[in-house]
Amino acid sequence: MNVGKWEVRKGHDILLDIFESTFKEDDNVELWIAASSATTCFQQSELDQWHGYYQSSKLKNKIKIIPRLDTQQQLANFMSKADCGIFPSRAEGWNLDMLEMMALNKSIITTNYSAHTEFCNKDNSFLIDISETEPANDGKWFFGQGNWAKIGEEQKREIGEAMRYVFSQKIRENPSGVETAKKLSWKNSAEQCVRCIYN
Repeated sequence: MNVGKWEVRKGHDILLDIFESTFKEDDNVELWIAASSATTCFQQSELDQWHGYYQSSKLKNKIKIIPRLDTQQQLANFMSKADCGIFPSRAEGWNLDMLEMMALNKSIITTNYSAHTEFCNKDNSFLIDISETEPANDGKWFFGQGNWAKIGEEQKREIGEAMRYVFSQKIRENPSGVETAKKLSWKNSAEQCVRCIYN
């Protein structure tokens, strides 16, 4: 399962290719995508383009695009039914969705780059190393103001291998991820903030 608004930054432009290269029609697997469809962020034509891209897949019967949900509890219910979180991210400010999937005891596959490495490590995630960066440019949110991770063919292959490994080995738990999420709960975070302010 992938969670996060439709963005090149979050790897939605490469995730389909990785999924198609990794799995076959007879594999008992699905790709779920819960990507924001908020009209405050996207025009309908943009959403149609993203949806059309995934619906044109040779594995379209194995892809479920989850419509915008009304509550966080509904999203958590979907997350709890998934086996693994897949986040082929070029850059993040934090990625709370990834941490929430950890809290739900889900395996995580993501890049070893940017802000989520503050809580992702080799114990709680399948980390894909990044060897190069490139100008951050997606034509919508970013126009080369900085750099982000370059995800080349080697990284795509490694992401696919991690997906195949989680699938074939039936990895269904992430106890290290649960412990990480406990340390970063809202309560603990608030207590840290208070300590910083008053000490």
